[in-house]
This record gives sequence, structure tokens and C-alpha cells, in this order.
Amino acid sequence: MKIEIDLNDILRDEYGDGETMAESIRRQIVETVAKSAKEGVKKKIDEEVSAAIQSGLAVAVKEQMPALMDDLLNATYTPVDTYGRRSEPTTMRDQLIKTLTENMVYRTGRYDSDKNAFAKAVDSIIEAQMKEFKKEFDSKIDANFRREALTYATNSLLAKLGIPQAQ
Repeated sequence: MKIEIDLNDILRDEYGDGETMAESIRRQIVETVAKSAKEGVKKKIDEEVSAAIQSGLAVAVKEQMPALMDDLLNATYTPVDTYGRRSEPTTMRDQLIKTLTENMVYRTGRYDSDKNAFAKAVDSIIEAQMKEFKKEFDSKIDANFRREALTYATNSLLAKLGIPQAQ
């Protein structure tokens, strides 16, 4: 069995026009290199534009943020609940102060997760202070206990042995 492949038949189009093997390889290499260069340039441009936008945004935010925060805190708005009922107009600053004041109450619950942030903060401060007090208390008690125990043991031995105790 003999199989023959004529590349001219494969590389020619339907009109009989074709390219040689060398032309085909050259064309494919040029297309691949051009595509790769195009993608690399596009990626580099995207990175540079993104970096420029990020740095410009950072500068703009740094300059504008204090004014925006002040405007945001003092802007008047009307709160609307989930049922569409409107309440009195207020500002973000007033709402923030109201919320902080409401939460500055020591409230405990059945579980630790029921406590509000203020209660958790107070409890953590108390716990830290109690740990420090316990360490100090234990060190003083241990020293006093050892001294008194040694004195008692010494006096008991002296009494049992009939040796007069030094006063």
C-alpha cells in the first residue's frame, strides 16, 4: 500500500491559488509573532493605565475625603422603614450619636453573643484587670503562706524536740 500526499492540493484554496510550504510557514510565524506582540502591548497598556488610574484615584480620595465626610455627616435625609413610613428628617451625625448613646448601656444576655459592644469592651477590661490582680494577689499570698508555714513547722519541731524557742 502506498499513500501519497500532495501538499499543493492541501495548501491551495478552491480557486487553485495557493502558497508554498515556505510561504505558509512564514505566514504562520508572522501571524503568531504579531498576535503575541499585540497581546503583550495591550497587556502592558492595560497595566499602565490601571496604575495611573489607581494613583490618581488615591490622590483624589486623599484630597476630597475630609470634605466628603463632613458633607456626608451633615447632610439631611429622611429615614424610611421597611414599610415605607417616613420619620423625621435627620443627619448621619445625629443618627450616629443616637446609636452610640443607645449602645453605651451595659447590657448582658444569656449568652456572650447577646452582649452589645459596650458590654463586651467593659467585660474585657474587667477581665484583664482581674487577671493582673490575681497574679499580684497570688504572688503575695504564696510568699506569706510559705513564710508562715515554715515558721509554724519550725516552732512545732522545736516544741516536739523540747528545744526552747527563740523569741
